[in-house]
Amino acid sequence: MMMLSEMIHCRKTTRQFEKTALDSADLTKIETFARALTPLLAHIKTDFQIIDSSLVKNMLPWKTPHYIAIFSEEKENFGVNVGFMFQQLDLYVQSLGLGCYWFGLGKLAYRQDIENMKFVVLMGVGHPKNSAIRSTSGFRRKRLEEISDQRDERLEPARLAPSGKNAQPWFFTHEDDVIHCYCKPKGMFSQAASPSQINQIDIGCALAHLYVTNPNTFRFHIFPNPPSKDGCAYIGSFQI
Repeated sequence: MMMLSEMIHCRKTTRQFEKTALDSADLTKIETFARALTPLLAHIKTDFQIIDSSLVKNMLPWKTPHYIAIFSEEKENFGVNVGFMFQQLDLYVQSLGLGCYWFGLGKLAYRQDIENMKFVVLMGVGHPKNSAIRSTSGFRRKRLEEISDQRDERLEPARLAPSGKNAQPWFFTHEDDVIHCYCKPKGMFSQAASPSQINQIDIGCALAHLYVTNPNTFRFHIFPNPPSKDGCAYIGSFQI
């Protein structure tokens, strides 16, 4: 099994799955790992349920026997926290040789009853029909110079993160040993006053890659008066 940091450079979103269900051993591994995910914002409570496809409303052709329904308290930056936590799970699932994808358009076909939490997003998991890994050259991503005010190889893991419609809404600026993280919305969300839930999850995924690569040194802060960046919304700052 590959280390999570290695998976960053070869992970691939899977959209074609075998119909065969995962065995109980794999489901137990996934649930156990998910219960121990590291949060970005520990004051925001999250939860999840592993459910089968009959409990999901899915009008798209990407179907799998299993989904992970993710829930969170609806507090500021909850989407960033969800992306940060469950991108760790995405990497873990793929390290098991399984396929995984973020399913932002999916809806639940049942009434969830988790106190003080809202349904946020689904992740599909299962046996991939084709290879669930790729080489770095297979990524369609912006160049480092396009996502940062200076070329910083330490940001390569964030550059490779997944995002809704491949929007890659993250932008980073440097100030001494601190890196500020911003959301630069794209398309229909570009005029929004604050990042959409999808964009928040995207940013969380990018930050998760930086954490997984630097688990002992990654530190995240939200400053009350951060430097402003035209056309961008401040998310937080970190050291690695």
